[in-house]
Amino acid sequence: MSGLLRVFFRLTPALCACVLWLSAHASGEGPVKVQVQLTPLPADGLATLDLTLRDEATDQPVELPARKLAAWLQKPLPTLAEGELACRDKVRMLASPGLGRRAAVDFNIHRLLAVNTDNTLTFINPFLRLNQAKLEDVLTLPGTPAAVLQRTSLHEVWLALPEVDQLVVIDTDARRVRRSYALAKGALPVALVETGGAIWVAQAGRDEWLRITSVQSDPQPIAAPRVQGWLLPDQSTEPLGLGVDGIVHSDGSVAASGRVLHAAWSPLAQRGIAALADGGLVWLDAQGRVQPQRIPTSTPVQRIALFDEGRHALAATAREVLAIDVATSRVLQTVPLESAITDIAFSGNFAYLHSAPASRAMLLSLADLRSGQAKPVQVAVGAEPRDAAPSLAPGGGAHRLQRLPDGAGMYVASPHDGQIYQYTEGMMAPIGSFSNYRRSPLALLLLDDGLQALGQGRYHAVLRTPRSGNYELVVSGVQPRFAECVALEIPVIGTQNQTAMVSAAAQVRARLIKVLADGDGWLVRATLSVGEGKQALPLSDVHDLQLLAFERRSGWQTRQTMRAAGNGIYEARIRQAPRSAGIDLLVGSASQDLPFHAGALGTQVLGATP
Repeated sequence: MSGLLRVFFRLTPALCACVLWLSAHASGEGPVKVQVQLTPLPADGLATLDLTLRDEATDQPVELPARKLAAWLQKPLPTLAEGELACRDKVRMLASPGLGRRAAVDFNIHRLLAVNTDNTLTFINPFLRLNQAKLEDVLTLPGTPAAVLQRTSLHEVWLALPEVDQLVVIDTDARRVRRSYALAKGALPVALVETGGAIWVAQAGRDEWLRITSVQSDPQPIAAPRVQGWLLPDQSTEPLGLGVDGIVHSDGSVAASGRVLHAAWSPLAQRGIAALADGGLVWLDAQGRVQPQRIPTSTPVQRIALFDEGRHALAATAREVLAIDVATSRVLQTVPLESAITDIAFSGNFAYLHSAPASRAMLLSLADLRSGQAKPVQVAVGAEPRDAAPSLAPGGGAHRLQRLPDGAGMYVASPHDGQIYQYTEGMMAPIGSFSNYRRSPLALLLLDDGLQALGQGRYHAVLRTPRSGNYELVVSGVQPRFAECVALEIPVIGTQNQTAMVSAAAQVRARLIKVLADGDGWLVRATLSVGEGKQALPLSDVHDLQLLAFERRSGWQTRQTMRAAGNGIYEARIRQAPRSAGIDLLVGSASQDLPFHAGALGTQVLGATP
C-alpha cells in the first residue's frame, strides 16, 4: 500500500515516551528519512511532536521553508484496503476547505485570542471560510485584565485581574477557565512573568511578591518591596523587580537607580536596557546594577522592544523613536513621531509601531534601521479614533500587534472599530480583516500549535492529544515534495480525561463465530464483547446491531438487523448472495458507538447456496 507504513510504539510502563520511526519517500526527489517522536508532557493531555527530516542518500538535514511542512493527525478513513486513498490524495483532501474535512489535530492553522475591554475573551479562527462567522467562543471574565502571560508550551494564558484581586488561568484548547487564584484584598496584581517553571506575580497594593510553582500549590508570598514590572536576565531562576527606587531582588535588596518604568534583557549583549521615570535609558547587569553608559532622552521612554535577538532596540518616547545598537550603546537613528506609540512588533523585515489613540502605524525597514537610514511609512489602521483607547501597561504582556506565524505579515487589532486587520509585509493597506464582534481589544494573542522549525531538519510542536485510539499522521512537504501517511496508536496520556481510559478499556469489539448454510441463504453468527483479553465480557441487549454484507465487484449489498442468540451472541440471515464470491461482512451499532469499519468480521467465500 503506497505511502502507508505500520508503526508501533515502544512504551515505557508509565507511558513516559512514545517513539516511532518511519521512512518517507519523496516523489521524484529521492527518499526522505523522517524520524517522529511523541513525548507526553507532565501537563494533562499534552505531548510534544518532534520530526527530523534527512536525505536518505546523504543523511543531510532536509530544510523546508517556513510553514512549508504540513501535518495533520486524523482518524483513519473507514474504507477497505482496495478503496484506500493514496497519501497525496489525503493531503489534498485535508488541505481543501470544508468543515467536514477537519482533522483531529491540524498543525497548519492558528487562532486569535482577543482580550477585550468589556471583560471578555474572544476566540477567532481566521481559517473558517464563512464570512462574519469566524468566532469560536466568547468567555466572560470577572474583571478587566491588567497583565497577560501566554504559556505556549502548556496551552495556557494567565490573566491578572486587579479589580477583583484575582488570577485566572485559561485553557486555550477547551476555551474555559482551568483554575483561578483569589489573592488578598487590595493586592492589585499588575505584572506576570515565568521563570524556572514558576509564575511570579507583582502586586501594586502590597510589599510582597507571589510565586506559584505548580498547579497544586498555593501562591507563595515573598516579603519584598512592591514592584510594577519584571526584568528577566538569561538563565535566571528569579526575576528582578522594577521598583520605585530601582531594581528590586527577591531578598528585598534594592539596586538604586531611581524609578524604573520598564526594561528589557538582551541575550546577545548580556545586559538589560531600562527606562527611568526621570528620562533617559540606562544599562543594567544581571544583578540589576546600573552601568556607566547612559542615553539621554527629552522625555521618558514609553516603549522598549528588541530585535535581531537583542542586538538592536527601539525605544519610543512621546516625541521620537530611537534605534539603538545594544552592543555598542550607540543611537543609530532618531525618527520623529506624530503620535504616542502603544505597541511595537516585528515581522521578518519590518518594524511596526502602532499608535492606538491615533489609529495609525509607522513601518520601518529593519535593514535600514541597522544602518541608521530608515525612512518611515505611515499607515492608517482601522476607524478614526472616537474615544480614548485604554491599553495594558508596558510590562503587561501581549498588546494589539501579533506577527503572522510565517513572519511575512502582521495582525493589528483596532480598538475603535472592533476589527482585526491583516497586513502583508510592507503593504500600506490590509489584505483582509476579521470582526471582533464590536468589542474593543486590549490585547491580541496568537494561538499557534503548528510545527516550528528548529534548524538542521528538525521541527517541533506541542499538541493536546486527542482521545486515545488509532490515528493516522499525514505529513507533506515541498522542496523536496513528498507525502507520507503513518498509522499509529495514541495511548491515554495524562489524567485530563479519565473517561478516555475507561472508554479505551470499554471499547466494543466484534468477532465472527461462523457462517452456516440455511436453506436458500446463509446464517451469520457473531459475538460482541467489551474489554480486552481475559478481561473481555459479553455485551448483551444491543437492539440496533446491523449486519452489512456486500460484494465489491458487483456492488451487491444487503443489511439485516441482528437478533440475540445467546449471551453476547447475535445472528442474522442473508439471502441471494452472489455465487462463488467474496462477501465482506461488517456489523455496526449506533448505540454502542461501533461504526461498520470497526466492526469488520472479515471476508467469506459463500459459494452457491444449498
